[in-house]
Formats: sequence, C-alpha cells, structure tokens
Amino acid sequence: MELKVTPQDSPDVAKLFAAQYGDRLIAEHNFVHTMSYQAVLQLKHLKPNLIVGYIVPLNMMSIKNLPADFYSLQAIGLNTTMVRQAHSIGAPVFVWTPDRTRDMQMMRALGTDGQITNQLTRLQRVNRQPAKDFNWAIVENVVNQFC
Repeated sequence: MELKVTPQDSPDVAKLFAAQYGDRLIAEHNFVHTMSYQAVLQLKHLKPNLIVGYIVPLNMMSIKNLPADFYSLQAIGLNTTMVRQAHSIGAPVFVWTPDRTRDMQMMRALGTDGQITNQLTRLQRVNRQPAKDFNWAIVENVVNQFC
C-alpha cells in the first residue's frame, strides 16, 4: 500500500493512517511505503511492528541511515551498488516502475526483491525464466553508467 502525503493533507495524516489501517496491515503481513520521510518516522513510532518502506525520490542518496524496513527505488538509474547497499543493512529493495520486459529482466539481474509494475502478466513471464538468463543485463548496466 502507498501512503501519498500532499501539502493539503492534515499534519496528522500518518497518525490517522496508522489508526485506521495499521493493525490490519500488521495482522495481514502487508507493507506500506511512502515518499514522505516524516511519515516513515511517524509510522515506525506509532506502529513499530508495521513494515514501512521509503520511496526514494532520486537514486542519488545514501539509504544506509534512513529508518525504513525496505526501500522502493526508481528503475531509472538503479545499479548493483544501490541494491547491495540496502541489502547490507538487511533491507529489501523494490523497484518502480519497470514496464518493459527488458527493464524487468535488468531489475531481476540487479537483485531487486520485487517490482512494482503496470504489466503484471509480463512480469510473471519474466519471473518464470531462470535468473541466469539475464546475466547480460549486469554488463549492460555497468556500460550504461559510463555512457
């Protein structure tokens, strides 16, 4: 689930969200993520057992000191360093929004833990293929970082 916080929202939006959905999300082992750093902090304080992720707006920042349980990173510009950085602190990485088959294969090769996509059937086909089939994607990703 995504909690979208806007300037028009109540300052208590995280508190209201936690009160209305927190216990159910915990009981069902569901996740919530948000692009609001303050909401991540508030949700973790209000519902410590709630699995809360931070949607990183740009893949240009270190995530090691962010208080989230997992991270949602943009597919554009994602590389193995970012994925490894999150994994080194025990945090899963979900990626948004790879909709093309090639992008889905690349994200899988980079070691992401999940993909947020508008093309579920396409992703299911990609996930049925062995990950070793996408080794080309690692080389392509390295080359793209320097071009």
